[in-house]
Amino acid sequence: MRLLKLLVVASSIIVLWGMAGFFMDGEDEVTETVELIVVLGGGLAGERLQLACKLFEQGHGHKGVILTGRNRETFVADRVKFIEGCGVPKGVLREWPEVANSFQEMLAVKEALKRDGLNSSIIVSDALHMPRLRYLRDRLSLGGSVVFQHSRLGERSDIAYFYHVLKFWFREPLAYAWYRLRY
Repeated sequence: MRLLKLLVVASSIIVLWGMAGFFMDGEDEVTETVELIVVLGGGLAGERLQLACKLFEQGHGHKGVILTGRNRETFVADRVKFIEGCGVPKGVLREWPEVANSFQEMLAVKEALKRDGLNSSIIVSDALHMPRLRYLRDRLSLGGSVVFQHSRLGERSDIAYFYHVLKFWFREPLAYAWYRLRY
């Protein structure tokens, strides 16, 4: 009987935790041309890069397209090649390999907007990452200058992709709670 109760509680926690992912969505409407596109590192980078290319083709990011990511030797180099392939000129392409997490990325956006005299930025990330980014945007008082666009999960159907999405789905609620406590 005790084991059954434990299994019910554990199953309930897993189901509720998994359901939290359904609420981790939400991008902002982009009503005017935005000067800067920042593609956050990590996650499912291919989908993020495709969205950044689409946004650039729509006229956004004319003052800069920034790629963040910690692994400069491989990950960022491949991403630079992809972005250049969709028409982003080298003159507006920048890298921020020194930022290691979402807080540092959002802080770097704030500093770049101020330093470069820019008014607006689109942050490109995954849908499940949005609550944490919204919290950081509010925490850093970036509400009027930063909008979020998210890549769509579910474009691929291979097992490695499914595993990555599932892991991300369960990790993000915990990451959000950690950021609320830490920052």
